[in-house]
Amino acid sequence: MRRRLVSVCLAAASAALVSLHPHAQSAPAERLGQVPGPLPIFQPDNWWNQDITAAPVDPRSAQFIAFIGNARRLHPDFGGYESPGSVNIYGFPYLTVAGDQPKRSVQFYYGDESDGVDHATGRSVPFYPIPDEAIAQPYWIEGGPAGNQNPGGDRHMLIVDRDNRVLYELFDLQWNGSQWTAGSGAAFDMKVTARRPDGWTSADAAGLAIFPGLVRYAMRSASPYARPTATCIPPRIAPAATRRRCRWARACGSKPARICRPTIRPCSGSSARCSATA
Repeated sequence: MRRRLVSVCLAAASAALVSLHPHAQSAPAERLGQVPGPLPIFQPDNWWNQDITAAPVDPRSAQFIAFIGNARRLHPDFGGYESPGSVNIYGFPYLTVAGDQPKRSVQFYYGDESDGVDHATGRSVPFYPIPDEAIAQPYWIEGGPAGNQNPGGDRHMLIVDRDNRVLYELFDLQWNGSQWTAGSGAAFDMKVTARRPDGWTSADAAGLAIFPGLVRYAMRSASPYARPTATCIPPRIAPAATRRRCRWARACGSKPARICRPTIRPCSGSSARCSATA
């Protein structure tokens, strides 16, 4: 009888452990991990992947360039430490996760325009696959310091679910001791071409994704054409979803990135694609 009771107790304990950890995570999160194929990021017909070398110049091109400053040079921050061994870093880190990475809820300042929120109640739901390592470890979030630090800055986190091909982006991400908080958050299905709801923000405030506009140094040096990148201009231009900060793309051709000058191209077609070339 005693042996049977011990067996029952062991079985109950095992069941409790299983309930606490119902599924083993298939792979850990990786900083600067492998981006899932097929490339390019998003669909080939997405506005980020359009060849705009023959597109007409926007009539307001000179005004846009004057607003940005036509005497300025571009300085790419391809990453690196602020100083040897520093927690502070330059550039935009990103991370990749498996499809079964546990989801976390995030409390937003702009929850009415963020994903991962029950908009009927205003309550955040588990939605973002943020690794727990980001709470106390540096280098997971833009700027470098861990989530439980408050160094200031934009504090973006860019997450690629490499199995489900979903991009998650967060702005002003912080760990407050009990939960994650952020200014805003957005998710982009990389298998389709779709805009965010009209008027909604994103982690870059324009309703656009950040990750497809990042240029890695190896990518820039290996090809005569840079990935599209972005900057700020005053009017709203589709596919941006909000007027807070509108963006245009730039392709540098074979010129060094620091001396490229953009020429704004207008939107065209039913998908209202916009871009620019040097």
